[in-house]
Amino acid sequence: MASRFKEQYPEAMGQSERQRALLLAKFVRDQGFRGSSYEDYYHLKNSFLGFAVRHGHSTLPIISSVFYCAIASRLAIDAHPCEVSYHVYTIVVLPNDESIYLDTFKSADVMSDESMLQQVVEMGVPSPAEPVQYYLKPALTKSILLRSALNIQTSIQQGGGAVATTSTNVNRNAAEFATVCAFALLGGRMNVRNLEILCRCLQEFTADIGFVEKEILPILTPGQSTFLKRFCGALRQENNTPKKPNLRSNVEHGLIRVGRRCMLNPLLIC
Repeated sequence: MASRFKEQYPEAMGQSERQRALLLAKFVRDQGFRGSSYEDYYHLKNSFLGFAVRHGHSTLPIISSVFYCAIASRLAIDAHPCEVSYHVYTIVVLPNDESIYLDTFKSADVMSDESMLQQVVEMGVPSPAEPVQYYLKPALTKSILLRSALNIQTSIQQGGGAVATTSTNVNRNAAEFATVCAFALLGGRMNVRNLEILCRCLQEFTADIGFVEKEILPILTPGQSTFLKRFCGALRQENNTPKKPNLRSNVEHGLIRVGRRCMLNPLLIC
């Protein structure tokens, strides 16, 4: 995407960082990367950057910002996601300690100082005495990951996992599993609901039992750790129990035996 931008705007790298940042915001929207509609907001695919890159569909504000910042980093633009209470903006840090704010979810325009000051007030600062940049700073990577995990969980709870096409199919169980692991590893906590989700997902993703035992168990409370340890042990025991062969009752009258050439295609050996 960055290479495509340079091809379309060869003069951009000679412009100021502010001009280049605004031009990139327009370019991204022209390529079809826009904020999701109200009706489609909680669709699970909107929470994944990979789907946005491959299919160019709508996204949530946090994904729109991360996508913009990833391209900006390849174009000598110092851009970062910036969290507020109910939204995620993009802050572009310019030379001389200046900054501009973009809402890449909605438009390619610079946010006004008045609108950003209102965001500061809504964050609990009734009479901001400092510049907007003092309150609205680049978000930490950990914070962005936790917020993304929360978005995924909310989408699943809202029933937004239904998909219309195979190309945008999301494995809901895998998404839930990744989400609760992120809460534990990055947030250092696990509530009862997430522990239930983890156990349910582990029954499908048994190959990850070792990961959970090594990385998740030490983080949990003693009671949670004991419960999950026993649950993982039970899954291991079940997986190690040899499965009883399920033999067919009338093997003498099978139509095709192993090694026999199929008549429909003599080159195909069954």
